Amino acid sequence: MLSLVAGMSAARAAHYQVKTSTIAADLVNSADGYCSLAEAVKSINGGAAVTNCKDIDASDPGRIDLVEATNKPFATTHYVLNNPLTLSKAMLITVGEEGQVAFIDSPGSLAIKVNNGANVSLYGLEIRHTGTASGRLIWNAGTLSMSGITIRDGNVTTEPTGRGGGIYNELTGNLSLLGSKVLNNRATRGGGIYNDNGVIQYLDATISGNSATVAGGGLYNYRSGTNPNAVAVLNSIIDHNSAKYGAGVANVGGQIFVNGATSITFNSTVSGTVANNTTEICHKTTCVNTSGQNCSNGPCDGNGAGILNLDLNATNSGDISVSAPLTISSNIALGYGGAVYNTGNLNLANTAMNSNKAKSGAAIFAAALLDSAKNPYPNYCDDLDTGGPSAMGSNTATGTPASTSYSIIDTSGAFGTTCAFRGVFAGGNSSPKCNPAGVKTGSTCPQ
Repeated sequence: MLSLVAGMSAARAAHYQVKTSTIAADLVNSADGYCSLAEAVKSINGGAAVTNCKDIDASDPGRIDLVEATNKPFATTHYVLNNPLTLSKAMLITVGEEGQVAFIDSPGSLAIKVNNGANVSLYGLEIRHTGTASGRLIWNAGTLSMSGITIRDGNVTTEPTGRGGGIYNELTGNLSLLGSKVLNNRATRGGGIYNDNGVIQYLDATISGNSATVAGGGLYNYRSGTNPNAVAVLNSIIDHNSAKYGAGVANVGGQIFVNGATSITFNSTVSGTVANNTTEICHKTTCVNTSGQNCSNGPCDGNGAGILNLDLNATNSGDISVSAPLTISSNIALGYGGAVYNTGNLNLANTAMNSNKAKSGAAIFAAALLDSAKNPYPNYCDDLDTGGPSAMGSNTATGTPASTSYSIIDTSGAFGTTCAFRGVFAGGNSSPKCNPAGVKTGSTCPQ
């Protein structure tokens, strides 16, 4: 917690305590004698204490401690936000005693909004949506660091865009999660987290049980080129998420760097068709590997249970690079690409892909989008042993005919796409293992 405070500006010197109470945390009422969470935030935003709130330490750089009142423990007395808190200045909102967890319930459309230019830290909180209608937990447009935080039960599936049930990180947002959890959130895209051309500086979190009616059950990372610095850095557990496609992670034109041990497991695509979709483009089933004229772009339905990594409109985008151990296992795709479906740039190393299932390409289905002239746009697909050996074992192709359903690598979704392999590979993969046309010259199919 001290490191979070140290990184904040001291321009707004204030320290407030907000005790648990049956009074709503978003209430601003000078007559009730209670310093609510909304009043403490207003004091820091405005640079001067409002009625009811006492600055207990002017040397602190904008801090709010959540503390238990007598006979009102955190477990039974939650802070209730019927209306969102807007944080526009540097501040830390933290549980007052190390080891405790303060609960913030949000029955409305949004719990916390961090404005552009604000540098905010949250520590030791569980923030959850408790309403029956649409409700997101975090909207970040500033710099937001969350440590020991749980974000759960958000739901924005009924919104027109429906992005980020748990967390929405926009263009100006710089987001970090440390030792945190994103659980059981729902959205159209990005059930757990939607990164919209922003920066996820560090994602050290468990992202589990989230769902998307379209894509990115756990994480949706989107880069349209508006912010060339948009990136997501992973050191996470991403498991038991679901979506029509990209159940664990949907990376659409973005950059993802795995620089800490990460596991993407037990994610699954679900049935259904996304109508009139122009955002995520894959290949329409398969094509004949003799000419790009025999191929066509199409929907992604059912593809990429672990990771859906997509070039965005043939612009040489969609990059995943691995420099730390990565496990992509036990994911099930109704379509193609059990572990990974790729039309972008895939640079794997020290990666274990085991026990995944898909119609074909149970480990990797690699393709390339077609340009306007129906020529395949080049991508990159390597699984090498730099940084540590890779392993692929017990992957199963479930498609028919079985003779052209591949357990390890299939590139029949695009003419001219190949992947390179080098490493120590496990056994138990169903046969046939590799589409011969999809293995780069000088490389061999993992056995």
